[in-house]
Amino acid sequence: MFRENDQHLNKSMFCTIDSMDPRYAKEIVEGWAGLFYKNVFCAIDEKQFEPLYSKDRGRPNTPVNILASLEIIKHLWNYTDEQLFRTIRADYEVNYALGLRELGSFYIGDRTVYDFRERLLAFTLSNPEKGSLIFQLFKDLTSNFIEILGIDTGELRMDSTMIESNIKKAGRLALAFDVLNQAVKVIPDFKLTEVLKEVSKPNFKTSMLYRVGSEKLNPNLDYLLNLGAKALEIAKEIPEIYARKEIKILERLLDEQAVTDKNTKKKKAKPDAEISPNSLQSAYDPDATYRKKGDKKSSGYVLNLTETCSKDNPIQMIVDYLVAQNTTSDKELLKQSLANIDENTMMYLDGGYSSVELWQEANAKNIDLMFTDMTGTKPDPNKLPLVSFNVDINNKVVLNCPAGHKPLYCSFSKGSYSTRFDLHICQACPLAPQCPAKQKKQYSKLNFSEKSYLASLIRMKCLNPEELAKNLSTRAAIEGTISGLKIGQRLAELFVRGQLKVEYYTGLKIVAANVKRFFRGIRISEKNKPQSQGGSVPILAS
Repeated sequence: MFRENDQHLNKSMFCTIDSMDPRYAKEIVEGWAGLFYKNVFCAIDEKQFEPLYSKDRGRPNTPVNILASLEIIKHLWNYTDEQLFRTIRADYEVNYALGLRELGSFYIGDRTVYDFRERLLAFTLSNPEKGSLIFQLFKDLTSNFIEILGIDTGELRMDSTMIESNIKKAGRLALAFDVLNQAVKVIPDFKLTEVLKEVSKPNFKTSMLYRVGSEKLNPNLDYLLNLGAKALEIAKEIPEIYARKEIKILERLLDEQAVTDKNTKKKKAKPDAEISPNSLQSAYDPDATYRKKGDKKSSGYVLNLTETCSKDNPIQMIVDYLVAQNTTSDKELLKQSLANIDENTMMYLDGGYSSVELWQEANAKNIDLMFTDMTGTKPDPNKLPLVSFNVDINNKVVLNCPAGHKPLYCSFSKGSYSTRFDLHICQACPLAPQCPAKQKKQYSKLNFSEKSYLASLIRMKCLNPEELAKNLSTRAAIEGTISGLKIGQRLAELFVRGQLKVEYYTGLKIVAANVKRFFRGIRISEKNKPQSQGGSVPILAS
């Protein structure tokens, strides 16, 4: 049964901090624990977590603000679960941050923390339309930090990075064995053939994977795929077994990796080139996908980050994140992220995000996209750009050419402009050698798509030398943010599998990164504060 926690607002008679040396007490109250308590713990809206609990039965829940804060603290200091549970029992700073004033007075079982995680994941899985509660927690806390520090969110930058799933880098043969072995274990033993019974024995794996020359790789893969087909055939006879996740993964593997020989009716492995990047990468993480980006190969997911970048900000804050399969393009990531970006915002992005359609969509929301490069065919540097023609975009009319001459004829149909210019004027024009219009027998002709014109407009705006230098320098720092998350917050060491869990832990690591930035912002504010006003910061007042 859900109940909000307001016990921390009541003064304890036996407050541990009262018996401390005042210097220690001051360090705790004015240090990270005090800042965390007032600006993170007290800012958690417990009501948002009410759907995780029964409304009318069961004992009252362990306080949500304590459980959610523990999850943040775990990633704030990169604790293991064992270290986290130890700090609850013995670290008074952690207790103070959780609103607990008597060390050892509040018991939290290990299972309680695990159960809270499971509830959060189950809620997201069963209510995809409501989104993640961790993401909502991130948005609420970040908004609080931004308001306190007075951070300008009118300028943002964005970048993406690949994050690895906690899976081994298995080849096709090892993948086929793992999937088959997992499926065989859920099929009743009396239903298995003698050969399938051998699959779970150690000698079978050794003979299939380790004592194999290159000449036997393909025959062994075909053999495992045919065993998988037989196991699937058996599973289909038992509805409750066929519905199991392990069998569904086997069925997916066979669909993606094998074809049926028309003559022998047996399974045969598809050529490597025919295997999709979206195909199964692991028997234990069906959501992970494969991607090669430059020289880097990754099996897992992609993280898209958006952070503030105004030079007037004391520190920058991550304001949005998105986790997706790593085959998702940067353009698709931007499209999904635009829904979370406020109007009247300028965004700095690299060329991978460039898209005329997204530029138009953002422009409609008064979001100004500034690219550091653009994909697609590069314009001929020896020709005048299309943007040098005066075009009324709203009325779909070409008004005049770069030399100021009006067209004899202009039409717009199916997203393209078609124009005709006076041939005699074009032949005498000094810009003729550079003009993209083609001279025909009776007129000069220029046809171009609206998309091409808009791309030229974006190039002129973003990629002129002055703007490009600014765009590059403004956007570059987000790569440091990504590095900080991967190293400082150990995002490169995720020990979980499945997109849902990756999103959960990634979200908490980003929350922790923002909490650290907030602490740093408070210290900067204190340092810059006039001495006559004293050393304390208003937000630290009780």
